[in-house]
Amino acid sequence: MILAYHGIAARAPDPDGLSVNREDFHAQMAHIRAAYRPMSLDALVAAAAGGEIPTGAIAVTLDDGYLDALEIASPILVECGIPATFFVTTGHLDARGEFWWDTLARIFASEHPVPPTVDLPIEGQPWRAPTRTRTERARARVILSERMIRMSYDERESTLVHLVAWHGREVSRRPDHRPMLAGEVAQLATRPGHAIGAHGIHHLCLPAQPLEVQLRETHESKARLEALLGHPVAAFAYPYGACDAATMEIVRAAGFELAVTVARRRFAPRPDPMCLSRHEIRAGDSAQFPAILRDVIHR
Repeated sequence: MILAYHGIAARAPDPDGLSVNREDFHAQMAHIRAAYRPMSLDALVAAAAGGEIPTGAIAVTLDDGYLDALEIASPILVECGIPATFFVTTGHLDARGEFWWDTLARIFASEHPVPPTVDLPIEGQPWRAPTRTRTERARARVILSERMIRMSYDERESTLVHLVAWHGREVSRRPDHRPMLAGEVAQLATRPGHAIGAHGIHHLCLPAQPLEVQLRETHESKARLEALLGHPVAAFAYPYGACDAATMEIVRAAGFELAVTVARRRFAPRPDPMCLSRHEIRAGDSAQFPAILRDVIHR
């Protein structure tokens, strides 16, 4: 199986459970080292293409390119002798920033008074949700997050501007939530067993975007990383795991040799290299981690 992680930190707020804390990640990697056969992503895909996947084979991947990939995940992976592929968005490589979903979570988890409703223009239409109680704010965040996933980059940024104004307080970018800068990605790439893959420029849901945007997100993210690292970048991760036949052909035409999505299923022999399934691990999976691996691999 291929595992997909996001942040490796005790990040708060984290309403979607995207981050696995340091201790749990270390325990999970130690369990893989002791009980399974960790392999690099490209080696596992090559073995699958030949129809001969080693028993207990597991590849580890991490999405988004958070700074904690360098500072927390990488030392644990090196200590445990586990290869990993890090899928990086390139839009934050040159300036400190924060992913939109982290900003959104913080706005709606705020304890200071906010207006009783949130009103926003979405796709040219008014959108409103009650926000008097913590439950209402949590529900509004979920609905808005689902809408923002499919937005264009410009609309998503405009929505965040409206939300910050509605929130009524400055939302500064937090150092412990930021993605890696270019030099940090280059440093990560030098460590043993580490590979860098592309994850688009702006983490857009590609099937929801026009053709020219999909082309730019795939081709330019690949070119940017290759210029930074000085070698080919062969792997791509679809943001949100979203892909369709047209998007897969765009990724293939960009020169990627493999691409991964997110689907909780076993990695099959001779898979389509442009649509490789991964099992996403979230914070709530920590207690059941050994059972998850056992159930999937030995199914």
